[in-house]
Amino acid sequence: MNPARRGVLAGGVGLLVAGRAAGQPTRNAVSLIALIANPTAFDAQHIQVLGFLRLEFEGDALYLDRESWRAGISRNGIWVDRPPSLSRAEALRLSNHYALLEGTFRAGDGGHMNQFSGALGDITRLEPWDTGDPADR
Repeated sequence: MNPARRGVLAGGVGLLVAGRAAGQPTRNAVSLIALIANPTAFDAQHIQVLGFLRLEFEGDALYLDRESWRAGISRNGIWVDRPPSLSRAEALRLSNHYALLEGTFRAGDGGHMNQFSGALGDITRLEPWDTGDPADR
């Protein structure tokens, strides 16, 4: 594990949005590329996914990368149901950075105006991901 990433996780900087309930399925680490390419394979599954997080009015989404967001390629991302417990300050801190999320994937939900390649809801984990690039801090 990258020492910087280990420091972020060990330092408790990540946000655990809600505790995992008893009986809730364990996470399934999935690439965003796999979700976009074959969404039905992950429908209704509790997954863990990494991507570029953008939190904005009518545009809460996790993208493959920063360039997909900048270019407005919404199909290169999934909608994110912002957890109600996420404060505005925390949202501002997490937005425009890479992040690790866990939640339930919905293949048939394209988010706002059906412009995304699925949606992630019932989020149980949302934390920054240290890429080691100063631009991502």
